Amino acid sequence: MGARGGAHGQHHFDALDVDANGVLSLEELFPVVAGVSGELPVSVTKEHCERFVSLFSTSREGVLTRADFFDFVKVSCVTSWLEAEEARTAAEPGAADTSQEVVLLLA
Repeated sequence: MGARGGAHGQHHFDALDVDANGVLSLEELFPVVAGVSGELPVSVTKEHCERFVSLFSTSREGVLTRADFFDFVKVSCVTSWLEAEEARTAAEPGAADTSQEVVLLLA
């Protein structure tokens, strides 16, 4: 994804940043939280979004900056890869499990 999130990531952030103020507010994060949780947007509450922001916001001002958003995307990508790797090694007897190596690299 690169240091700045890549063109696709930049576009995704910009599409979420409805008011174009350079940060994602709780209201702008509803579709992200719904997507991550697998819930319908109507099931997502303000409290869900506040908890999500508390995990990734470095400013602690109740918003996600572009850098915070890309940190979330990186964590999501690694988590997805680890889950896929776990499924692959479970399905293939004798397959090398490289997930621990990745976890050590990220630590």
